Amino acid sequence: MKKIVPALFVLGFIFVSFKSITSETYTAIIEESTISWAASRPGKTHDGTLSISKGNFIFEDDKLVGGDFVIDMNTIKVTDIDPGKMNDKLVNHLRSSDFFDVENHSTGTYNITGSEAKDGKILVKGQLTLKGITNEVDFLADVSSDGKWATLTASEFKIDRTKWDIKFRSGKFFDNLKNKLIYDDIVITVNVKATK
Repeated sequence: MKKIVPALFVLGFIFVSFKSITSETYTAIIEESTISWAASRPGKTHDGTLSISKGNFIFEDDKLVGGDFVIDMNTIKVTDIDPGKMNDKLVNHLRSSDFFDVENHSTGTYNITGSEAKDGKILVKGQLTLKGITNEVDFLADVSSDGKWATLTASEFKIDRTKWDIKFRSGKFFDNLKNKLIYDDIVITVNVKATK
């Protein structure tokens, strides 16, 4: 009897250790996924959008554990200015080396490294690469998957543009900018829909 109990314990441990994990990968639907941004200076805010060119979510036992997304920096748009010369001027400036240097860095990436429950939502953890520079970016989101569809909806979160060497008119690096100052925080919202 004394030998049977340890044997059963070992068998139970092996069963738990090798219990299969259900892994599911969902591919982003590009046309139904959006990234919105907003950047401000004293008395004025500009906003716009970016598109992803591809991406996926990885779930294990209904928990978001990974994913990779490619951001097409050539799709940057300004939505608060009517189409025309002023809109084109701002878009071209955002594409320039003052900001995202799109000629040399046409894509950005976001790699999901994990997630955890927090404040009734999911804290998505990951790394954002822009201009070849990678920084950790975590944000709260509503995340769901049902075996066919997966969605991620992140309300506003902020990133500090200077961490990606975007210093143009930043108060951290230039003095006496006054009304020419551009705030460092970029406000981001994300909505991604994916399918198996």
